[in-house]
Amino acid sequence: MERSFEMLEPLDASACLIVCDSEKLLFQKRDNKEGIFFPKRWGLFGGAIDFGESPRDCIVREIKEEIDLEIAPSRFDFLSELCMKSDSKRLSRYFFKVRISEHEFDSITLKEGSRHGAFAFCELNDLSVTPYDEYFLQIFYNTAFLRG
Repeated sequence: MERSFEMLEPLDASACLIVCDSEKLLFQKRDNKEGIFFPKRWGLFGGAIDFGESPRDCIVREIKEEIDLEIAPSRFDFLSELCMKSDSKRLSRYFFKVRISEHEFDSITLKEGSRHGAFAFCELNDLSVTPYDEYFLQIFYNTAFLRG
C-alpha cells in the first residue's frame, strides 16, 4: 500500500473520551476529504483550538459543532496533554473525558464526519484509529497513573 503525506499545518487541539452509559466510547469516522489528518479513520471527537481559546472551551465548542450536544464545561474532566516539542515548535493535544446519558446519546446529530459509533475498548483493535488517539488510549488504559 502506497502512502503519501500531504502538507498540513498541525495545530494545538482538544479531544474527548465520550463515555456512554454502556461504558462504551463514542468515536467519529472521519470524513474522506483533503485537508484533514487521517481521513477515513476513526477518532475521538474534537479539533483545533482557536486563537485565544482554552483547551476546555475548545472541546465544549467542538462537541457542540460535531454532534450538537451542549455540555457544560464543568462536566469535562481533564485527563492529559500529549506534547510534541522541538527547538522552535511546541504542539499539544489535550484530552478530556465526559460521561453522557442514554438520552444525550440518543439525541446526537452528527454534523462532522461520515458516521459515529460506540465501542468497547477491546473492539478498538478492529478499527483503523487515528495514531494520536490510539497512542493516548493505549497509554490511558494501560497506565495505572492515568486511571485515577
